[in-house]
Amino acid sequence: MTIEKSVTICPSGGFCFGVKRAVEIAETTAKTNKNKQCRTLGPIVHNKKVSERLEREGVKIVIEPEEMSSGILIIRSHGASPDVIARAKKQGLEIVDATCPFVKRIHGIAVKLSEEGIPVIIVGKYDHPEVQGILGYASGERYVVNSDSDIMNLKGLKKAGVVAQTTKTKEDFLRIAGYLLDAIPECHVYNTICSETLKRQKDAAALASVSDVIIAVGGRHSSNTSRLFEIVKKFCPKSYFIEELAELKKDWFENSKKVGIVYGASTPLEDVLEIKSVVEDILEISRIPLI
Repeated sequence: MTIEKSVTICPSGGFCFGVKRAVEIAETTAKTNKNKQCRTLGPIVHNKKVSERLEREGVKIVIEPEEMSSGILIIRSHGASPDVIARAKKQGLEIVDATCPFVKRIHGIAVKLSEEGIPVIIVGKYDHPEVQGILGYASGERYVVNSDSDIMNLKGLKKAGVVAQTTKTKEDFLRIAGYLLDAIPECHVYNTICSETLKRQKDAAALASVSDVIIAVGGRHSSNTSRLFEIVKKFCPKSYFIEELAELKKDWFENSKKVGIVYGASTPLEDVLEIKSVVEDILEISRIPLI
């Protein structure tokens, strides 16, 4: 039986709720404050085209609040620590908070645990802005764990509360949380992985398991796209991570019939559709023209 060639886009992907909300807040803020500088603390989205469009609309990027002398500072969906926000206010800046509600929930858990004198363990990447923000809300003893070896630094802890970076894979979080539950007598685990992230990871794994080639599309610094790529690579060895169409290579698709495309929370659907069209041309798949 001849297997038909196909290019399938993962059923879930693109701007997640938090990113979409943050972009809309940035756009609205710029439109209603044309006489003021509007800046985001770090890129609001890990996508070059979207960042360039926002810049044309008057929303530029700063890395530190001190880069501004006046105007509006937009806190992106990753959130920011209370210390950073205090520094911005000291500069006399207006704050527009576009922190994702899922991330806000983790901030609340970190505050509550700290007030109760319970050490906070964050499962995630130490240098990720979301994790840095959470650390700022954990005012007491706090730790970041991203691998099994990091757990060795927690010897002697009698109690702890465990949260996850919202884009962490369920598999990694469950494995690390299991070790912590064994190692710490009084250990409270909070599943703070974004529900949308979990669905995307599950859908990506399902698509990769029936594909010859997978293309993961997203920003190089996009944590959630990196996680998707890690997942699909396990199911489909011929998986490739690209940020834009120009990186696509024709020889990736030799002797392949089933191609899947997964994309991160910072990747617009129009970028994915453009890549799909090019891959269909490479595979010589004829498209029925729309009437």
